[in-house]
Amino acid sequence: MGESKDQWFLETDAFTNESVADFLASEGVAAESMAQFKDKKGRIRHVWNVPYRIITLLKNSEKTFPFKYRVFVRAGGRAIRLFTLHRKKKTSVHSRRAQERLREIGARK
Repeated sequence: MGESKDQWFLETDAFTNESVADFLASEGVAAESMAQFKDKKGRIRHVWNVPYRIITLLKNSEKTFPFKYRVFVRAGGRAIRLFTLHRKKKTSVHSRRAQERLREIGARK
């Protein structure tokens, strides 16, 4: 199986940037990997260029390292785009109540 040509980027807020920089240094990611890119909407993003293993490390250690970060990916020479880590969004209370009411109405017929 061939290697992926995707490039992975990590964006942090100013508060957690230093902590993430220390974490990345301990994992062997050079400080020079900080870069600026435009996303799909044309906004400039200050991101760390990291291997995918760093993304999985952060994802798997969310409880021990509660960093605030966003993951971006770039395939080929395209603009970077936000990458969601397969998190299932919770349904809001209002949506659940509406679904229950619709089920009740359907059951009455």
